[in-house]
Amino acid sequence: MARLIECIPNFSCSKEKDEATYNELVKTAQSVPGCTLFDAQTDGNHNRCVFTLIGSPEAIEEVAFQLTKVATERIDMNKHHGEHKRMGATDVIPFVPQMDVTVEEAVEMSKRVAQRIWDELKVPSFLYEDSATRPERRNLATCRKGEFEGMPEKLLQPDWAPDYGERKIHPTAGITAIGARMPLVAFNCNLETSDVEIAKKIAKVIRGSSGGFRSCKAMGFMLEDRGIAQVSMNMVNYEDTPLYVLVDNVAGGNQKLLTHDEALDHLLQSTVIPERGTVVIDGTTYNIVRAQEAHKGQGAAFFYEHRYYQAQGTGDTGELDADLLTDYHLVLNPNALQGHVVDDAGG
Repeated sequence: MARLIECIPNFSCSKEKDEATYNELVKTAQSVPGCTLFDAQTDGNHNRCVFTLIGSPEAIEEVAFQLTKVATERIDMNKHHGEHKRMGATDVIPFVPQMDVTVEEAVEMSKRVAQRIWDELKVPSFLYEDSATRPERRNLATCRKGEFEGMPEKLLQPDWAPDYGERKIHPTAGITAIGARMPLVAFNCNLETSDVEIAKKIAKVIRGSSGGFRSCKAMGFMLEDRGIAQVSMNMVNYEDTPLYVLVDNVAGGNQKLLTHDEALDHLLQSTVIPERGTVVIDGTTYNIVRAQEAHKGQGAAFFYEHRYYQAQGTGDTGELDADLLTDYHLVLNPNALQGHVVDDAGG
């Protein structure tokens, strides 16, 4: 049986802002034998792209380094601007075990890649999540706090020496976070409002660092090109907090956190009209489910379209064990948030 590991590197560039660099990254991702570029996401507002790669451990280890080399040579963080927090040209390199690869093996891979990146590119790195050398470094947001601009000062603090490299950033490529982790779901809610403060208020209530759901990281952003606000979330453990819980909390205006049972009850009472189809990606057939739903919950009427992929015949549950990108588009009543105190979004 083939041994497979997934890698989801994030780069501080986008096709919208720097098409040449984006295309070079795509070309490099497709150039390593034994590795498949499963998906490439790019966002001009965030000025960021995210690749999903899967392949043999040897191929993934090589492609992770080669992509970092391209990003280091082509991206100047001194000139980078975008909505998403970032600290490096190659901002983060997660390794996710998939088939006949253990977490321990993924951790060792992260260390080898970090060492090679320092030896050959002189880009320092933090180890995070399951690779973390200290408890506080498990959280990517904690490692990234200060971002590129504040990182030179941060690295001089007693507790923040890089795990690999010297106490100084690469002058243009910054610093990278590298580690092994379980699958993460990037999950965005687009609100039908141009008031970014509403998105920030929602994010503050639901994210774990502010007392919300422990597996949720959330920020409020403005999508300038579309004139709407977005709640952008990372679910570091989708089993701990299901996505439907977040949907009901975001759409409900977050007067209070709904429990899992309350959110599920709202979902079951909704009118759901699925449209099913299939698509073939790299020889594998997937179901595409589009669910359109309208209901009232916690004082805010909303409508959204949910896209996700469910693999056929993979694993015991039939679900694709890979990172998913899920977008919910909601109509939110801004009045549902009256009484909230405005505050900056955190990690």
